[in-house]
Order: sequence, then structure tokens, then C-alpha cells
Amino acid sequence: MMRKLIAGVIVVGLLLAYFSVGVVSTGAAATIPRKDNPDLRAQVAGNSEFALAMVQKLMATSGAENIFFSPYSISTALSMTYAGARENTARQMAETMRFRLPQEAQHAAFAALARAMNPEGQNYRLEISNALWGQQGYAFQSEFLDLVKKYYEGGFNTVDFAGQTEASRAIINRWVEQKTADKIKDLLAQGSLTPLTRLVLTNAIYFKGDWESQFKPAMTRPMRFHLNETQTVDVPMMRQSGNFLFTENDAVKVLELPYVGQELSMILVLPKGKPEEFARSLDLTRLHEWQGQVARQEVDIYLPKFKFETQYELKELLSGMGMLDAFELPPADFSGISGYKDLYITKVIHKAIIEVNEEGSEAAAATAVVVGTKAVMHKPVFKADHPFLFMIRHNETGSILFLGRVANPAAK
Repeated sequence: MMRKLIAGVIVVGLLLAYFSVGVVSTGAAATIPRKDNPDLRAQVAGNSEFALAMVQKLMATSGAENIFFSPYSISTALSMTYAGARENTARQMAETMRFRLPQEAQHAAFAALARAMNPEGQNYRLEISNALWGQQGYAFQSEFLDLVKKYYEGGFNTVDFAGQTEASRAIINRWVEQKTADKIKDLLAQGSLTPLTRLVLTNAIYFKGDWESQFKPAMTRPMRFHLNETQTVDVPMMRQSGNFLFTENDAVKVLELPYVGQELSMILVLPKGKPEEFARSLDLTRLHEWQGQVARQEVDIYLPKFKFETQYELKELLSGMGMLDAFELPPADFSGISGYKDLYITKVIHKAIIEVNEEGSEAAAATAVVVGTKAVMHKPVFKADHPFLFMIRHNETGSILFLGRVANPAAK
């Protein structure tokens, strides 16, 4: 049976005004704390809070468009960048990203989370990769490089942004393609790097798996999907009945669809009221409450097949969430990377693709952060025939790997 793919990539580009030296270095992974440690739980909670805060912002600004992104990948890449942030820049990043642990403990928790989601012999394939690409001849702070290598297994590679900008861009883009099974191509568009680029941090996440209970293609039928109170569109609607974890209350219906092995699941949240009102009330406490109320029962499931692509410029969104100093020079302070206050984030771009069908899910996501100088009695029915949220979650840790909203399954 063909298995499906979910992949995400983060690219963090750091630009400096001056030309200096970098060294190629590699090393063994850090000693990873156990996945049940309190720091890991605190980090997962913070990452989840950021994920929901971000989807609220996107729902408030994207109108009736589909939404899809990888909050885990964004958090990982910005956590690596945060390792070099200092003073007020670090405080604002921590508040926006919900990084509440001390620096060293936070990075150790990210390492623990990556290890917890990649046990030997699992029924799914999940790979998390990190790499650093530095300007040859530039003197990076050894403490920063050592920390990224220790906790993120981020090997350091030298390129020549100053003299061979486009060749360097091609090298990084090819790494991204390889780590996402060629799903994300040309993440760094022409002109996204300049001769002033001095460091690019990359993170890739790759997932492959099938539904534990697959939908039969013969059961898929065209049905109406309600875009809003007055508009509908015909979409291919998958259907199956079976015992699933489900709950329903006055606000939502919540359904869990596990992948093979049940280590990962897609959580579907179908609001009953107006989407904009639901978006304003969504928070981690309510999500945990709903997830805690699910019980295994016989459910009729109607789920549209969907495939769409998204792209976001996140600089404004992150600034609006409180990360202000990082985008201005001065006052941006990333002296933990360079030793000087000469770095600031100029762009944050996120691109993602998602496909859900009878067999499972296929998706890819990529982000570029460019830093520069300067219970019911009747048999319930879960009929996703109007806009709904979905997330792909690692069940043991609770980490949200992907999060999205289907507003129009017919949109590409």
C-alpha cells in the first residue's frame, strides 16, 4: 500500500554587513533528556500556544482562504535563531514564541522532543534535520555553533554568499529538496540572498504514513461543501463508519483519525457556530478540554478530499504578536551569533502544501527567515461539509506538527 508524506522545512537566513570567517564543524548529538521530563512538557505547551495564536492571527487576516503551516518547524527554526538573541530582542522572541524555559533548558527540551518523536521501529517515518550554512571567512561565535550542534544536530557548512550568491542559494535549495523528497523546490527565490548574507539556518521535517482505517475510494461521492451561509461548492467527499475517538458539544465536533500505529493522528475540529466567533474563542485550554472529552464510539465520517498550497509573509504577523525588535536595526540584538549588534530579521516566508485522500496525507512546508544587517445518545455523524480545522499531532508528546483550516476544499 502506498504511504503518504508530510514534510516541512524552515530556512533562517542571517545577513551581516561585514565579511569575515566561518569554519566547517560537525559533532555528535547532545545527550537527550527523557521524553516524559517536565521541561519537554512545558516546551510542547508553549509550542502549542504559539501554534494556536498564529492560526488565530491567520484566520483573522486571511478571510475565506485555506490555511496550512508547520508550527513545529517554525518554532524549531526560530528557537535556533533565539539561541543568538540577547537582551530585549531575546525577551520579545521568547514572549512571542512562548519560550518560557531558560535558554539552555529550552534547547535541551527541543532536542528531547525531536528524539521522542523518532523512536526506533515506529510505524511511521518522521525525520527532523537541521543544518547551518555560513559565509566562508566569517568568524561566528563558537558558543552559538556549539549549542546548535549539541541540541539541534545542526552541522555547519561553509558557502560563499559574498562571491557566489546564486550558487550558494542553489546549494541550500537542493538540501531543502532532498530533505522533503523533492516536494519543496526553490524555497529561496532569486534575490532572497545577497552578498551581505552571512548565515542561513535550515530545518526540515518529513513524515510518511497511512490512515490506520483507510477510506474506500468506492465510497467517495460528490457532495456539497458550504463555504458560508449562502455559497456552496461540490467536492469529492470520502465516507466511512467505524469506532473512533469523538466528542460533541454546543460549540464543536472533534474527531481523531489515527495513522498506522496510532503514534500520530489527525485531529479534526468542526465548529458549529460562525467561523470568526470560533476563531476568537480558540485557545489551548479549550482544545485540551475537547481532546479530554473524546470517547470511542461508532461514528459516520464524511471528510472531503482536499489539496491546496499556501504562502505567507510572516514578518508583519510576528511583529503584531510582539516580536518587534528582531525586525529593526537598531534595536535588534543577535550578538550571540556574530558578537556584534549588526543582525536583524528582514523577512519570514512560509510555504506549505497539503493533500488528504483515501489512503492518508501528503504535505510539505517550508519557511525562510532572512536576517540582514542594517458524549451523545444517538449514533453521531461527523460531516465536514463546512470550514473546519485540522492538525497532525504526535500523540505521546502532544506536539502539533502541522495545523490548518479547510475553507474551500476545491481551491488549489
